[in-house]
Amino acid sequence: MTWLLGGLGLSAFFWLCGDAGLHLWPLRPVTNLAELALTPFSIVAQMMFPVHDHHPSPGYYLARSLLGGFGSVTALGLVREVARLLRALRGQPFDGKRRKMLAGLLLTPILGPALYSVLVEPAWLKLRRYEVELAGLPPELDGLKLAHFSDSHFGPLVGLMHIRRAIAMLNAEQPDLVLLTGDYVHQTPSAIRDGIAVLTELKSRLGSLAVLGNHDHWEGAEACRAEFARHGLPLIDNRRVFVSAQGLNDQPVGPCLAICGVGDLWEDSVDPEKALQDVPADCPRLLLSHNPDVAELLPGRFPGLRFDLQLSGHTHGGQVSFPGLGTPMVPSAYGPRYAGGRVQGPAWPVVVSRGVGLTVLPVRFRVPPEVGLITLRRG
Repeated sequence: MTWLLGGLGLSAFFWLCGDAGLHLWPLRPVTNLAELALTPFSIVAQMMFPVHDHHPSPGYYLARSLLGGFGSVTALGLVREVARLLRALRGQPFDGKRRKMLAGLLLTPILGPALYSVLVEPAWLKLRRYEVELAGLPPELDGLKLAHFSDSHFGPLVGLMHIRRAIAMLNAEQPDLVLLTGDYVHQTPSAIRDGIAVLTELKSRLGSLAVLGNHDHWEGAEACRAEFARHGLPLIDNRRVFVSAQGLNDQPVGPCLAICGVGDLWEDSVDPEKALQDVPADCPRLLLSHNPDVAELLPGRFPGLRFDLQLSGHTHGGQVSFPGLGTPMVPSAYGPRYAGGRVQGPAWPVVVSRGVGLTVLPVRFRVPPEVGLITLRRG
C-alpha cells in the first residue's frame, strides 16, 4: 500500500510540474532529480507502453510512477536490511548515528555526481567564441558578430529563467545578427507560445533569423511557424536572406553575405537549391541547419555545392562525457564527430552548439550548456 500511495503521489507531482506547471519551477531542480532517479523505471514503463508520435501515453506516466514508488520503498528496505546485517555480524547495537553513516557511504558515490549533474552543471552557462575566415567576405562585413543560440528546449525540463540567462549573456556581447538553429520547445505543445516569445528578447543590430528543429516539428511545426510570424521573427527553412552593410534584404544588394537555411533533416525537407536561389557565385554563404549531419550528406547528393560555414545544434554535446570514455550517446549518424565545437566537414567547416537546454535526461556532466559568438573575418 505504501508504494502504491507513493506512486500515485509521484504521478500527481509530475502532472503539476509538466503541462500544468511550466512556469512554477524556473530550473525544475526537484523534478529533474526525480526524473533521473526514475530512469530505470522509465525504461521499463516505455517497454510496457511504447511511445507514439514522440509523446508518452498516460499509461506510461502512471506505470513509471507506480514502479518508482515501489522502487523507493524497496531501496529503503534494502538499506534497513544491510544495517541489520552489519549489526548482527558485529554483535553490537547499530544506533541511529551509525545507520546514517552507512547510508551516507552507500549513497555518496551515487548522489554526489547525480546532484552535480542535475543541479549544478545544467545551469553553468558558457559563452563560446569563434573567429572564422570567409573567402570573399566584403570589407564592410569584416568583424560581423553573429550570436548563435540553439536548443533552448523550453518545457518540463527547462524553465524560462535559465533561457533568459542565456539570452542576457548574448545580449551583453552586442551582436550584429542573431542566428537560431532549432529545438525551442520540448515535450508539450503548451510550451510553444512562451518558448518562442522569449526569443524576441534576443537583441542585435540587424535582427534574428531562425530554422526549426525536430522537437519543434514534434510539438507542432505549424503552431511554431505561426508564433514566429506573430512575433516578426523570420524563419528561413529552405530560404535565404542577404546581409549587407545596409541590413537584411531579400535580394543581393551590392557586396553581401548570404544566410541560407534548410529544413530539419529528420522531420522536413532539406533543399539547398532553394536555399541558394539567386545567390551569386562569388557571394560567401553561411548555412543554418538544425542537424549537423547535413554537412556530411549534402556534398554527396549535390556535387559542386558550396557553403563557407554551417551552424548547427541538435547533439547537445551528448550532455554527458566520462573521463577516458568520452560521450556515450550522440544523436548523430557520425558518432561523436559532431558532438560540439568547430568541426571540419567533408566540404565546409561546421560550428555545432552544445545547446542551452536539456533533452532525454535532465543531466549534464562535463558538457555545460552554451551560447556562441562567431566573429567573421575576411579570408
